[in-house]
Amino acid sequence: MTEAEYQSIKAAPLPEAKYADHQVGEVIRSHAGGNPEQIAAGEILFIQQTGQVGSVHTPLTYYVEVGGFPECVWPTDVIEAPE
Repeated sequence: MTEAEYQSIKAAPLPEAKYADHQVGEVIRSHAGGNPEQIAAGEILFIQQTGQVGSVHTPLTYYVEVGGFPECVWPTDVIEAPE
């Protein structure tokens, strides 16, 4: 990801999250597109904090690079590895 691409994501309506279970640069596995049958892995590019834009509530959102494209992943779609 280039610096310009990172800055364009950072210009999102809500600011970067200060607290999250995962950090930028970490590779996570998640249900692709919310589909429980498809699993994708990718690097976290940006973490957007919870908030409200207009009348729409937005949850904490991980922007993850999957196959060269950013994808929005919610914490409920993250697959935790067994310890």
